[in-house]
Amino acid sequence: MRSTQAEESQTPRSLRIPEWNTEEDGAWVAPQIDNPAYKGEWKPRRVNDPNPELSDFEGWCWPGTSLYPDFTDPAMREYWGSQFALDKYTGTNGDTYIWNDMNEPSVFNGPEVTMPRDAVHPNGMVEHRDVHNMYGYYVHRATFEGLAKRTAGDRPFVLTRSFFIGSHKYSAIWTGDNYAQWSHLKASIAMVGALTLGGQSLVGADVGGFFKHPDAEMTVRWQSASSV
Repeated sequence: MRSTQAEESQTPRSLRIPEWNTEEDGAWVAPQIDNPAYKGEWKPRRVNDPNPELSDFEGWCWPGTSLYPDFTDPAMREYWGSQFALDKYTGTNGDTYIWNDMNEPSVFNGPEVTMPRDAVHPNGMVEHRDVHNMYGYYVHRATFEGLAKRTAGDRPFVLTRSFFIGSHKYSAIWTGDNYAQWSHLKASIAMVGALTLGGQSLVGADVGGFFKHPDAEMTVRWQSASSV
């Protein structure tokens, strides 16, 4: 549910983290809801700010000010996966498929539109520069392993934007937002081909583009290319 202005004013900024609005089928992300998980088992497993005067790294993404779990910590990944249990992820069933987006991680106000290189991961006390390429991999692996516990041996379907060596075992990959223009159709063919040569077995691009509107010919050509 959406939070009111009164609720927002009473909620400390450090406790405002994203939560899905199940009343709207998960389509609305509300950044101003106090989540008790923040104050409990999640708290020791977040990425720390490089500034010693601050504790938690805060960055901006679609929900607004956000905190970032330390997915290099096996305990954090176990906790993340547990949130997909049927008794916790209410309203879902065996036909539940997860899309892990923005998991590079994407940080809109970051120096490189991602987490600062000197942000500290408490697990092993390593800087983000040393684990950046594995962050997204750990996100979709934890998601896959959590979903796998819900089914009787059925393979979960997870879609990710960020990936690393070994990602093919846990997730399909798509190449991110593109435009409805011929140059992006051409580029997507090269990108998908390169990814498959690199061992990523299930990859794709937004057919027809994510931004702008394709004309009839581009739609047909892109659909044809995607079926090859």
